[in-house]
Amino acid sequence: APITPAQRAARRARLGRSLGELGVDALLCESGATMTHLSGVSWGRSERLFGLVVLADGSSFWICPAFEAGKARRSIDGAGIQGAEIVLWDEHEYAWGPLAAALRARGVRRVGIEPHARFFIAHRLERELGAGSVVSGAEAVLRLRARKEPEELALLRGASERTQQAMTAVAVHVRPRMTGR
Repeated sequence: APITPAQRAARRARLGRSLGELGVDALLCESGATMTHLSGVSWGRSERLFGLVVLADGSSFWICPAFEAGKARRSIDGAGIQGAEIVLWDEHEYAWGPLAAALRARGVRRVGIEPHARFFIAHRLERELGAGSVVSGAEAVLRLRARKEPEELALLRGASERTQQAMTAVAVHVRPRMTGR
C-alpha cells in the first residue's frame, strides 16, 4: 500500500522532534527526495525556490513563487495536505525576504538546510537572517531517513522482489552476443 498522508504527517512530526533535540528551529527542504518523503509532493527544480519548511513543533509551511500558487495548491492538496499554508513571493522581490519574514514570525532563529539543497539557497537565506542562522540539516535528515517504518520496508521489499522476478524472467531469453536492441 502507498504511504498515506497521515504517515507522512507522522514523519514531519518525528522530524520536528529531532530538530528540537538538535537545537534547530526549522528545516528547509527544496524539491527532491526528502521533500517528497515528507509530503508526497514532487516538484521540478528551477532558479525559483519552491520548498517545504518543517518546524520543530512538527508544523510546516511551503514557500512558492506567486505565479505557481495554483499549481502548488493542487499538488499539495493532491498529496493529502489540505489547507497547508503557502508563503508566496513575487518575482520582483525574490524568495528570501518573504521566507525570512515567515521564519521570524514563527520564532525561528536557526534553520537547517536539507543536505541536497543547492548552496545559493543557504547563502541567500543566511544573508537575510544573519550570520550563524543557517546550519546543516544533515543530522536531522539522517535521523529521519535512516529509520524505516514497517510500511516503507514493505514497499522496499516488494520492489526488490519484483525486480528479482523480472531479472529471472528475462534471464532465460538472454543469449551470447545479444545487444540491448
